[in-house]
Amino acid sequence: IILNLMSKVSKKVSAIEVKTIFLGESGVGKTNLIRAAIDEAFDENTQTTNLTSSFEKSVKLDNKYYSLKLWDTIGQEKFRTMTKIFYKGAKIVIFVYDITKKKTFEELEYWVNEVKSSLGEEPICALVGNKCDLVEEEEVDENAARDYAFNKELKFKIVSAKTNPKDFQLFLDELLKDYIQKNGANIKEDQVVEITRETLAVKEKRGCC
Repeated sequence: IILNLMSKVSKKVSAIEVKTIFLGESGVGKTNLIRAAIDEAFDENTQTTNLTSSFEKSVKLDNKYYSLKLWDTIGQEKFRTMTKIFYKGAKIVIFVYDITKKKTFEELEYWVNEVKSSLGEEPICALVGNKCDLVEEEEVDENAARDYAFNKELKFKIVSAKTNPKDFQLFLDELLKDYIQKNGANIKEDQVVEITRETLAVKEKRGCC
């Protein structure tokens, strides 16, 4: 019985990998949005990202498995050239700004133009305004941000990684569904990876699937 249980836990299933990158200035909360996506607690002491890293989120939709590879990129201007190498192959791109810092919104134009020129219309792109729990300190008008997203053909969402992480989780699920609907049968074989049932079971238990 023990052997059977171990076999069941370690069994792998095929999942379609979906590269997802987070872009935006330092301090906008990209790292904590990713923590929200993978069901980890908000970290008040998160340091500025100095090294691009990736995390995984397993999702089951319509009896198919997906592995979202979430890339946390460096926002500092001096590292922008380095960050460009991570655009390649991105299927979902999330531009993030801090609603309490107007400059982080103004700098979005750089990131949006870079992605559009590098990847064209291929990825699903979204604009996320983070830290809506600090609305009393708001420097970026929501309607202005919504208009910008509309003009750039970006999905749009105002969230708080700190006080309502589920909101962002649901939005990320919507972006994945948009990607699936857009690509369908065109999803390539080389995007298929193996994930363990143990990992998937944990994610399902947490309500991510």
